[in-house]
Amino acid sequence: MTRDRTIHYIKTSTIEKLMLTAIREVSAYVREDEKEFIRIVRDAASAGQEQTAREKKKRLRQVEKRIGELDELIRKLYEGNATGKIPDKHFNRLLVEYDTEQSTLEQEAAELKEGITAQVEDGMRAQRFVSLVRRYTSFDELTAPMLNEFIEKVVVHEADKSTGDRRQKVDIYFNFIGCFVPPKPEVILTAEEEAKAQKVLAARNREREQNKLRMRRVREARRAAKVAEKVSLPAG
Repeated sequence: MTRDRTIHYIKTSTIEKLMLTAIREVSAYVREDEKEFIRIVRDAASAGQEQTAREKKKRLRQVEKRIGELDELIRKLYEGNATGKIPDKHFNRLLVEYDTEQSTLEQEAAELKEGITAQVEDGMRAQRFVSLVRRYTSFDELTAPMLNEFIEKVVVHEADKSTGDRRQKVDIYFNFIGCFVPPKPEVILTAEEEAKAQKVLAARNREREQNKLRMRRVREARRAAKVAEKVSLPAG
């Protein structure tokens, strides 16, 4: 969940309030519609992963097939060497090649299986968070257990003044689901409300431009004063 603050330095107490508010809002959304919450989290986790999972499973089948073929080749290699059909020189060279290829493929197979398992577990993350929310009956205060169980990390960004106001972004990452932001219902303003909002925005923009103009004049006056100090007038 992302929060904006109009201050540069954020106190620990403020961070704690932000975390508690985030936990409350996400938990309220989970309790309101568990199925939709799980769908959103799973869709986000599976975006781009389905194709990757199919490719990993396909590659795993190819690797396991080749490992089986190498087992058979090595067996025949031993038989050929034992019967004298394959000289020791060729036997040793082929055995090293087969063993090296098989070891490499076995390592790849283990990594592919680990990746496939991790993707399956990703699909269970939403359900784990739901189970966590169900264990709590109250979110009145941020306790140490709540903090440890819900929050993975908090990222405080550098202050931004590009809009004319100083704003500081704080990203709150939850365990299992990451930086999740509950979707908000679309707000449809009436014509009167829209007109009022536009007036407020226009007034704010005018004030911002006036502030910029005043600051520009102050800077120009300061520069002029510095120039005047350096200019020496001839004696009359």
